[in-house]
Amino acid sequence: MELKYELADFVSATLGFVALGLSWWQVRRSEKLMRLSARPILTFNNSHFQKSYVYCCEVRNSGLGPAIVTAFAIKIDGKLCDLSDEKEAKAAFDNLPAENVRHCHGNYTPGDAVAPNESLIILRIDEADLLGGSHLCDVLSHIEFKIEYMSVYGDRFSISQRADHYFMLRGKKPAPAGASA
Repeated sequence: MELKYELADFVSATLGFVALGLSWWQVRRSEKLMRLSARPILTFNNSHFQKSYVYCCEVRNSGLGPAIVTAFAIKIDGKLCDLSDEKEAKAAFDNLPAENVRHCHGNYTPGDAVAPNESLIILRIDEADLLGGSHLCDVLSHIEFKIEYMSVYGDRFSISQRADHYFMLRGKKPAPAGASA
């Protein structure tokens, strides 16, 4: 009779531990799925509108959750440009071989969020504003973007890209302003 009770106790304890292990596994699995369901994915989208001779670079959140910006930087000729200082930003952009290069979105500061499916233009260049026969690719080769961001769960991500990446992928330069395409 004693052996029967010992076996029953052992089976009960084993089933309890198995149930506890399965519960723990289910909680971890649910946590992972929740993280994935709120993961932001920032990408740079570059557009070159040949008819209007305008180049735009935008950042887009293609993910399912908000991207909380922890750092945002634009480097011009390898030098970090402080966009919160209007004089420094203007001086940096004035050194480019183009007039009216527009940094379209205000400086991202830590804590700013990019909502899912939100796109913000961060740079715009009209080719008509290029100076001295400069080529759009020549201007863009001076500019690099970097954004560090995190999800609502604290997962950290980073993206960076040179502004001329759009044309580097295609292996060619766009036609100069006024040239027939």
